[in-house]
Formats: sequence, C-alpha cells, structure tokens
Amino acid sequence: MKKRCSKEKKRMRRVLKAKMKEENKTNHHIKPTSRDNDNSEKNTIYIDADKHDIYHRLFSNLLPDEIIHYLVDYFWGGQEKWLITAIKQREVYYEQKKRAQAMSYL
Repeated sequence: MKKRCSKEKKRMRRVLKAKMKEENKTNHHIKPTSRDNDNSEKNTIYIDADKHDIYHRLFSNLLPDEIIHYLVDYFWGGQEKWLITAIKQREVYYEQKKRAQAMSYL
C-alpha cells in the first residue's frame, strides 16, 4: 500500500516544480527509471532543461558506463588512451582540491 503524502510534502513538491520551471531546470535520473524504477533522491539530480534534452538526444537512456563505451567505440575510434588521460587528470584535480581545502582550515 502506498503511503499518503502529507499536505506539506505535496506543497513542497509544487514549490520545487515551480522553482525548477522558473530556473529552466529539470530532474535527471542517473539510472533511468525505465531500467529499475528508482525514483529516489540519490538517483535524481536537477540540471538545466536544455542540457538534459541534449544529453538524451546523444545518449538516450544509456547508463554512465555504457556512455563511456559508446564514446570510446564511436567517437574515439576504440582509443582508450583518451579515457585514461581524462581519469588521471580528474584524479589530480580532486587531489589538488582536497589539499587546497585542507590548507584553508589551517
């Protein structure tokens, strides 16, 4: 049996939807609900509606790992070096960010 939402929760949802529309935002499911029906907050992020449309035009309902394989196969000609380079750069970026945050606490 479904739980009934309180009036306050319903009101908050209406307010959030109105704010998202005003800011041209929409919710995006990281793992498509068509795959597992997960509509939880941990599976949902709010992003620009135009970027969301472009994302789905490019990648349909692919999962993140499927998107990576798609990019490697169709855009990078099977060359994984681009992926490896990007991952290394991201790791360096986050390590530098952590150090900067740690220094700001001193």
